[in-house]
Formats: sequence, structure tokens, C-alpha cells
Amino acid sequence: MYIQSHRQEHKHSAVLGPVQKIGSSIFGEQPTKGALILRNVRAACTADSSVLIAEYLRPEQPSAYTSTVDMFILNIGGKVRSEKAFGELAAKAGLKITSVARHATTESAVVEMVPIQLIEYIIAFV
Repeated sequence: MYIQSHRQEHKHSAVLGPVQKIGSSIFGEQPTKGALILRNVRAACTADSSVLIAEYLRPEQPSAYTSTVDMFILNIGGKVRSEKAFGELAAKAGLKITSVARHATTESAVVEMVPIQLIEYIIAFV
């Protein structure tokens, strides 16, 4: 496997060394479920961290094409999310969306999230 063969090569890298690489197939059982991935990312964040997610972003009012893509993704166990859905997922993980950079002609986007500070987190759920 490619990842296994390169793990040794990067073990002393300040950037890639501490990263745990997990190989998997989109057609098989996934090793991590739900917001757990984002919760683990949030746990590793410092106060000034940013989390960037490059993703196909479903509009709140999807077109027939977008709905077709969504159905295809659902068939292989995935989910196409709207900005609102990403916000809800982020909040469950202790993050909040600060910006969304959308591609001009496609539904691709980069969603930027930052850690919710403890006081913000308490206020949000009271």
C-alpha cells in the first residue's frame, strides 16, 4: 500500500511525522463515524487554529442535478451537505463556520471553521 511504504519516509518530518494516516476504501466500512472526526480535530486545535474543508456544497434549494449527485453520494454511504448542515455538524464538534469560499461556476467550496471558545459553547447550548 502506498501509505505504508511512505510512512517510514516521513516519520521524522515536523509536518507529516505526527499525522496518523489511515487507509480505507470508500466502498468498505469506514474507520471513523459522524462528527467524531471533527471532534478529534477540535481537540487538537489551539485558540488560533482554523479547519479548512474542501467540499461539494449543496445549495439550500438544490437543482435537479444537485439532487441527483446527492442521491449518488448517498448510495455509496456519503452525504452532500449544505452550509447550514455544515454549521450544525461543526457546532456538535465545538467549531463554528467563519467563512465559505465558493467556486464561481461549480458547487465546490472551502468551508473555514474555528474552535468555539468555551464561553461561546456554553451560551450556544443554554
